[in-house]
Amino acid sequence: RSAKITWKKITGAIGYDLQYKAGEGAFVSLGTVTGTSYTHENLTVGDTYTYRLGALSDKPGVSGNYSTEKSVTVKCGKPVLSGSYNADGKPVLSWNVIEGAVKYELQMATSTKGKFKTLATVTDPMYLHSEAVGGKTYYYKVRAIDANGTAGALTSYKSATCKCKAPEITEVTTNSSGYPMIKWGKVEGAKKYEVHYATEENGTYKKLTTTSSTSYTHSKASAGKGYFYKVRAYGSSTSSAGAFSESGD
Repeated sequence: RSAKITWKKITGAIGYDLQYKAGEGAFVSLGTVTGTSYTHENLTVGDTYTYRLGALSDKPGVSGNYSTEKSVTVKCGKPVLSGSYNADGKPVLSWNVIEGAVKYELQMATSTKGKFKTLATVTDPMYLHSEAVGGKTYYYKVRAIDANGTAGALTSYKSATCKCKAPEITEVTTNSSGYPMIKWGKVEGAKKYEVHYATEENGTYKKLTTTSSTSYTHSKASAGKGYFYKVRAYGSSTSSAGAFSESGD
């Protein structure tokens, strides 16, 4: 970690004596600086550093007094947030380990302009949002916190749409006209269901229809021909579509 110290040029100064102290220690000179800025490298996260500056002149006895002291506490760096999904379609948030961090605060909102609230505080650089609802989009930010409880900057938000669970086909039968009728259980968060079919169980499945119902009658099925069906669910968009159900015939 580093701190950048800047100041205005002083007329007549040929250089500047920049000094610092760590915590309540004594001031130590960082040497003569000829410009108007200095980057102090290799600082410790959580520690406070205090700086003062004196102007130097080429004329004996006319160097200026030291400036007012300025302090800075080194905060944790900003993580890089990324997202993925587990086998159930739940969002998994992860980020890089930050130097000096002892924990991380993950925040969440349900819209880009919504209020971000603390979702969890964790020590590992990852979090499974197991309470996420299928079909719903969430927005996440994270920040690192040091041993003194000082938080670093929040990341930009990362969005993730929770995938819907795979439906369970409960029945494949024929209606009074002899056409195949498929039924499945309702999936939490689902608004639409895609029905796919194939003529062989391990064959290539093609989309048959999209419906908001939990049943479908394949009225264009050919008499005497065998069919296999799979169903998947999604919310407001197909980005939340989860895995397909097991096939039913």
